[in-house]
Amino acid sequence: MKIARTVLYLLILILIVVFSVQNASDQITLKFFSYSTGEIAAIEALLLSFFLGIVVTGVYSLWKYSNLLKKYKKALKEIDSLKKEIKNIRKLNVEEDNEAE
Repeated sequence: MKIARTVLYLLILILIVVFSVQNASDQITLKFFSYSTGEIAAIEALLLSFFLGIVVTGVYSLWKYSNLLKKYKKALKEIDSLKKEIKNIRKLNVEEDNEAE
């Protein structure tokens, strides 16, 4: 499995290099609302969008992870309090049984 993943990564890397070499001379202008980048290479625009996508996905994942971690800690506290409550109820039952004898 590790070899297959390595081969896949190498193929992706080769495709990126081939794409970069073929489009190195192509110049494009990116526009976002009123902002314009001017003339940049097509591969730079592609890599910029790729890395911005990684950053946005990473920030979103960290946000979701922190929310899930808070819920997990809250659930653990609730479980601990319920365990203590069960333990106290068992003690009461044992004491009642001892008094009844």
